[in-house]
Amino acid sequence: ALHSTFEFDLRLTAAKCSSYIHRAMPNILPGIPPFPPRFRVLAFGLLLGCGALLSGLFLFVAFSRIACPFEIDWLEGGVLSHVQRVADGLPLYSSPTLDFVSFIYPPLFYWFAAPLVHLFGAIFLPLRALALGASLASAALIFLIIRRETKSWPPALLGSFLFLATFKLNGNWFDIARVDTLAMALTLGAIAVLRAARSTWFPPL
Repeated sequence: ALHSTFEFDLRLTAAKCSSYIHRAMPNILPGIPPFPPRFRVLAFGLLLGCGALLSGLFLFVAFSRIACPFEIDWLEGGVLSHVQRVADGLPLYSSPTLDFVSFIYPPLFYWFAAPLVHLFGAIFLPLRALALGASLASAALIFLIIRRETKSWPPALLGSFLFLATFKLNGNWFDIARVDTLAMALTLGAIAVLRAARSTWFPPL
């Protein structure tokens, strides 16, 4: 598989980055001496560069396999069959039969994807495009949340990059036809709205 060629294990990198991030941006964790001021810009620029590189690798893999006509993940075929049932007007959560047994996942992803199947046919590409779009929306929401909390764009950009850089660590599912990415984007969207709320009924978190 193409994505296997570009597998990158970030376990050690993540451990080192936690130290480098503090040293580039002091006041995050006590007890670790920060970089001298003249090196902070260089250190933070290096972090952003690494994050941008890993995010770029993720996007390369995602767009390289988005049109693959075969299952990338074992759940994709089942998800496509659920979307096809919605597109055909059939019930999702009916009694199990030899032909169809529904997943336990909620239906929102299937509802969003059904119009795309109407337009493009019962193929994986529109479902993967929806999942990839939700992952990129999550990265954008992380940027907005961190930007609002810190009043600074560099750590917000780094947060988005680090999120996309976990592609390998989370099982390579940011761009496959699964419900998870849409659920994550909607959750982050709710957090962003609640943090910015200015209502007596919904005070900020």
